[in-house]
Amino acid sequence: MAPPMTYTALQARDSRGHGVGSDPLLVEGWTLYALGVCVILTRLITRYKMVGVEGSKPDDWLMIFVMIIYGIESTMSHLVSLYGGNSNLSPIQREEMSEEEVQRRVFGSKMFMVGWFTYSGAMWVLKLCMVFFFARITVGLRRQIWITGAYVVVGISYFIICLVLFLTCRPWHKLWQIYPDPGPNCSIESPVYYLTVLSFNVATDAFLISLPLPLLIRSSLPWRRKAILILLFSAGIFVITAAVLRCVFSLTDPQNSRTVSAWACRETFVAVVVGNAPMLKPLFSGHPWRKPATQPGNSKLHSSLDQKKRSNSGDATLVNESMEKLEIYQMTELSVETEKRATWEDDRPLGIDGLGVVRGCSYAATCEFSTTSSRASSSHTASGETCEV
Repeated sequence: MAPPMTYTALQARDSRGHGVGSDPLLVEGWTLYALGVCVILTRLITRYKMVGVEGSKPDDWLMIFVMIIYGIESTMSHLVSLYGGNSNLSPIQREEMSEEEVQRRVFGSKMFMVGWFTYSGAMWVLKLCMVFFFARITVGLRRQIWITGAYVVVGISYFIICLVLFLTCRPWHKLWQIYPDPGPNCSIESPVYYLTVLSFNVATDAFLISLPLPLLIRSSLPWRRKAILILLFSAGIFVITAAVLRCVFSLTDPQNSRTVSAWACRETFVAVVVGNAPMLKPLFSGHPWRKPATQPGNSKLHSSLDQKKRSNSGDATLVNESMEKLEIYQMTELSVETEKRATWEDDRPLGIDGLGVVRGCSYAATCEFSTTSSRASSSHTASGETCEV
């Protein structure tokens, strides 16, 4: 259970007390979380309107998980702002600290470590969501092999970060030890943590940014639309900037854990906005809820086509020009139906006449395709009878 902590005690402990009234950092943190939740919910509603529940992808469900982790991170930041931590205390401060203050800082240090895991967890799940999205828009293309590499890079980098968080300070309980000083490696604000997370954060974001850009640069899209999409997919640069700023301010202003935890929430908010931006682009199109029209013909066939088109419509609107050939191939493959049937004659075996000659086999095939860019479609049907043998 958390020890009691009042704003009066916080002001007495923190030389930079926030004064009378609400703590600005706490208000900012929960405001950013509320805005982040609105962004995620808007994305989920947009996807539901466009593809329905049956067309949801793994990254859509993972965003719900992000929303939960982000809420835990904001809660940890709130508690750290109230209780403080064990870092950057002089030997005299540690020795003269009251037992009540020790218990508060021990609790705050534990919450800070939970914050490390929720912060890194939220950031890396958002990276994984982007990999899932890029995997859909590059299916069948040569860059698909890079997507497999992206899964590996994201997974291994997060595993290494967890190892660093767990193994830098041994035994682990020294991370919340107040007296005696547990040493620099057992500080909740150890530079090892900041530099490790920053390095992998920047490296993975730079790698993810590089995945869709060659497709867009080589596409024949109008320059204005191409510039918008490049800016959209390059928005990870803002996340990199936020990560660098967080690390710099954390290392140069080590006397206040409140500022450090606040910067973590700011960076997560930027990542949430950037990670959901591609899915929100349809909201700014002329017909954000437009669904593919069903064409006359085989109802079962067109139902399958319609479901596939709905499932990918949210992604195709972003890069339909560069994916046009692939989409034609996929839709054509789905639209082809062949039938081979034998003719019954009296009670004789199927396809065999009185002389024992195979006959009566016929075929019918329908090939239908459409393109998203021209909204045009065509259908070709061929049928005939095979030669008797």
